[in-house]
Amino acid sequence: MGKNNQKLVAFAFGVAFVIALLVLAIAFPDPTPFQYTVFRVVLSLAAAGVGAIIPGLLEAKAATWIRASGALAVFVIVYFYSPAALVTPPPNGNTPEPNSPLVGESSETPVTPPQDANAPAPESPPIGSRVVLDISKGQDNWIGLTAWASDSPLEIRTLEDPFRAENSDDERPGVLIHALPYKELLSGPDIALMRGWVERGGGLLVLGYYAADTHHGSNVGKLVGQWGISFEDNLLMPPGASEDDTKGQVFGLDAKFGLEVDIPLDEYSPVTNGVNRLVVQSAASLNVKYPLLSKPLTFVVETGKQTGIWRPEGHKDRDGMRLDIDWTHEETESVPVLVGFEYGRGKVAICGTWKLATLNRADNGRLIRNLIEWLRPTSH
Repeated sequence: MGKNNQKLVAFAFGVAFVIALLVLAIAFPDPTPFQYTVFRVVLSLAAAGVGAIIPGLLEAKAATWIRASGALAVFVIVYFYSPAALVTPPPNGNTPEPNSPLVGESSETPVTPPQDANAPAPESPPIGSRVVLDISKGQDNWIGLTAWASDSPLEIRTLEDPFRAENSDDERPGVLIHALPYKELLSGPDIALMRGWVERGGGLLVLGYYAADTHHGSNVGKLVGQWGISFEDNLLMPPGASEDDTKGQVFGLDAKFGLEVDIPLDEYSPVTNGVNRLVVQSAASLNVKYPLLSKPLTFVVETGKQTGIWRPEGHKDRDGMRLDIDWTHEETESVPVLVGFEYGRGKVAICGTWKLATLNRADNGRLIRNLIEWLRPTSH
């Protein structure tokens, strides 16, 4: 086949794939992270096919290890730089509707409804210098979390409205600690505001919980989902844990409920500096297979290979919430429990449990200090 015919075939395939993706975009307006990644790969190939027939020179460079020209450069640009991901709604997830009772609550206990997700997002506030624990969505109900912030030598302030316009410069967050909400939902404007604030230079620490979006009347998965990260619907337990232990871990303080995570000495980073071991409890693992980022993840902390993965069973109500959970041990494997990455001029760290902060065991305290220092805006 001649060179001209090869270009025509590549162009024809490219156009066909573009048309197919337009149809899929209408059929799946809110794709999952996996679907989004597949679409992005196919779109990149289609764009490269179309670009092969367009005359001219083009060179692209991604990070420090990719340099391409011609049609391959088109592929690199479309695949690694996806501005649409920054303005579209976060990927699909379990978003409970109002009035989802929690385990132990009566059906009359309402979940605070979110604001109109289509309402315009408020303007992102200026970046401050404070380390702030967000308690605007009922997070002060998580036992010991506000006490930890009050007693911390890091001078963490708790605020019910950390982005309030009239906050003083000393109150505006430079680092925001956002544990998953308790019986409240994040609205579209809430998520857009935090995303814009990070993009301008803020540091965001998101702390999840076991069965994050299916048991606590929360939709924290919508917040992290905009970056292609998700909390798995599971519970991480130490090797040899029993079914009774899966119940006791909720309020228990016994060391047997904690999962020890060793940090390899050869995986040095500012976050793990001086950290040899962590203990996490009541954690969900993180799915980081399909990040929607223009840069690689900065760090990933994984559990040991003997980590027990327990899956929840039980009836889900119409809002996707399980009122009661029976845990089933499904497998044993190493899974991500803490990740960090850069986004715009800011940074984000995500952990599978808010108890990372409140458990004063192993090197948890050192890790939290390192995380906050890493998240601090560079201008402060």
